[in-house]
Amino acid sequence: MKRIDAYSEALGRSIRGAMAATGVTQAIMADRIGISLVSLSRRINGAIPFTWPELVRIAGVLSVSVASLVEDAINRIPPDEAVAA
Repeated sequence: MKRIDAYSEALGRSIRGAMAATGVTQAIMADRIGISLVSLSRRINGAIPFTWPELVRIAGVLSVSVASLVEDAINRIPPDEAVAA
């Protein structure tokens, strides 16, 4: 799988963590935001970046703000990768 960048991977980890915390599976999330399970998996794994509308729908499903997902993602980026990304 092609790696996009540290930020895309961190955002995927942030979303995965929020999904786990709320009990939302990838299958449920994919269905609720209107994309295939494969597409969601690729985005969560950092192979394809999320679009803004996808992030807004994901935040809605999880009852969190997009800003909180992004802030969590930024906090997950190791300092040495943040400079390189």
